[in-house]
Amino acid sequence: ETGAVSLSISDGTTTLTPSTLTAASYNSITVSPTVTTTYTLTATDVHGVTTTKDVNNNPLTATVTVVNPPVINSFIASASTISQGGSVTLSWDVSNAAATPSGITIACLSNSCSFLTGGEGTAVPVSGDVPVRVGSVTFSPSVTSKYQLVVTNDAGTSITMEVTVTIVTAPNIDSFKATPSSIGTGTSTTL
Repeated sequence: ETGAVSLSISDGTTTLTPSTLTAASYNSITVSPTVTTTYTLTATDVHGVTTTKDVNNNPLTATVTVVNPPVINSFIASASTISQGGSVTLSWDVSNAAATPSGITIACLSNSCSFLTGGEGTAVPVSGDVPVRVGSVTFSPSVTSKYQLVVTNDAGTSITMEVTVTIVTAPNIDSFKATPSSIGTGTSTTL
């Protein structure tokens, strides 16, 4: 008989040999490592001969990479309320973002976003360095809008944070003058 009759999996410290881990009936096992771990499969035949290689002499190993969760340290607007025509700066500080364009994005959740070319719901990649990315974007929104920062790690786990910038109409002053505009010493004028 040339087939394996028992299997074991080792992470270098602990060997996993559940009673169901047999070559005839077993095809998977669930593990939950807390750090990146390489597992090695060992097959044993009826004569007690073991191997950790496949038929092509490749190692029977599987590495599970544990990725830290994404973190949003801060996401703020320089002002929560601005006058029509004014500008605002959105600033962020994040950790553990993927080093890809989708690692950090900002989406507008309102009907109109002036710094986003794709319109409502469009996520725009932002730049920065990994593992901690700090950045900002300054623009002049035309309407009250909600902005969502999305941070995604290398495992595809995402978190979000939102800020709202409210646009108010600037006061309209029809005129400002002194009547009369020229006066003598000791007299008064009306503004």
